[in-house]
Amino acid sequence: MPIQLSLIRELKTILEEDYNLNLSMEETTEIAVRLLGFVETLIKIESKATSQSEGKESVRQELKK
Repeated sequence: MPIQLSLIRELKTILEEDYNLNLSMEETTEIAVRLLGFVETLIKIESKATSQSEGKESVRQELKK
């Protein structure tokens, strides 16, 4: 998934102002891509966990009947 240039620039600014890191656009882009991958992985894990939890709840409901 491509990341908007404006978001990469915003990340670069945050890294400079908050963490005193003066990185190139290439380095900042690499960080942005890795962060995006990490967040996508977390979303997949949460989605799977929620799905499994809902499935277990459905089984519990059926057993109570």
